[in-house]
Parts: sequence; C-alpha cells; structure tokens
Amino acid sequence: TKITEKQKLSIEESIKKTLNLFTPRSFTFYNNTKQIILSNRLPEEVVQGEELIGIDKILMNEATYYISKVYTVDDLNKTKVFDVYIPVRNLDMITGVFVFQIPEVFISYHVNMLVKQIVLTMIGGLSILFLLLTRQLHSASKTLIEQNNELIKQKAEIENAFKMLTDSYRNTIIALSNAVDARDSYTAGHSERVAKISLLIGNQLGIKEEDLKILGYAALFHDIGKIGIPD
Repeated sequence: TKITEKQKLSIEESIKKTLNLFTPRSFTFYNNTKQIILSNRLPEEVVQGEELIGIDKILMNEATYYISKVYTVDDLNKTKVFDVYIPVRNLDMITGVFVFQIPEVFISYHVNMLVKQIVLTMIGGLSILFLLLTRQLHSASKTLIEQNNELIKQKAEIENAFKMLTDSYRNTIIALSNAVDARDSYTAGHSERVAKISLLIGNQLGIKEEDLKILGYAALFHDIGKIGIPD
C-alpha cells in the first residue's frame, strides 16, 4: 500500500512522540488492512497471530490503545517484553497501527521511580504538615502561657485586695471596740481581752477557722451597746 506524504509525516510524528515516552526495543507499522509497512524487528520476531488481536481492537475503535501481556523474546538474555498498540490517524480516520515492543524492565524502572516520587512527596507533605502543626501548637501554647500568667497576676491582685478589705474591716471593728472601752477607763482593753479568751476557748473546742473569725468579731462587739448609754 502506497503511503502519502501526509501519512508519512503523521507516522514520523507518532514515532517521535512514542520514542520520547518509551524506549522501544523494536517497532512495526501496520496499515488499515493489517499489512506490515514498516518494521525494524527481525523476521522471526514478527508475530502475526496474537498481534492481530490488538490491531483489530484499534482498527475497530474498540480501544484507544492496547497493551499485550508480557512475553519472553527468544534472544540471548531472554528479555521480557510487552507490546503497545497505538493508532495512527489521518483526518480523524485510523490509517494504521504502530506496535512498539517495550522491555518490561523499562516500565518497572518507571514504576519504581513513580513510587519513590510518591513516597518522597508524601514524606515532604507530612513534614510540612508536622512543621505547621508544631508552629500552631507552639503559638497556642505561648498564648495559653500568657493567659495563665495573666490569670495568676489577677488572682494575686484579687487576693491582695481581699486581704486589704479584710484588714480594713477588722481595723474598723477594733476602732469601734476601742471607742466603747474608751468611755470607761476601768474597762479599757476589756473587749480585746474577751476576744483573746474566746479564741483560746474556741481553739480548745476545735471550732473551724472561719467560725473562729466570727467568734473573735463577736467578742469585740459584745459591749457595742454601751455606745448608746448616756454617761
């Protein structure tokens, strides 16, 4: 079958594309009548039987490409190969089929390379994710530490303010008690002495700390009514 110049250019373009993708051991070009037009295989290597299955699938538009099973070439190295069938189109019509014989080791090499790239990509992605999470955790931890320090500071300020308020309250009670005792020099210091004795008795009775405070205040105030009694 005569090949036109346009078909020849199309075939050459297909060969170039395929050679860029694969490293074929050999190639064979069939026209649309399944005749061998071009081949660099040895005559004894050109298979006429099983090859036609892939060619039929391509010519009948049952597949956009076809890959054969792995088989062993009868050479010195007993090379394992497989065939890749690629259609040749001209004006949207399939004018032939290229059959490229690809060594299995080529695919194994590229699969291994692909696996390595996937593994490296995953490791890189996980490393970046780990760094981002570490940075986020560090930032969150720093914020929590700052907030905790601020709470500790506020707690200390509240406790100090409460102590000052308690001291002020106690000083007010003592001042009122002293005002009662000041009216009579004979009873000066009486309320304070009663408070001390009450606390000693309360301790002996095992009264709680909070109740002892109330007892001490009550003892200081026990004569508060004297303020309203005329001299």
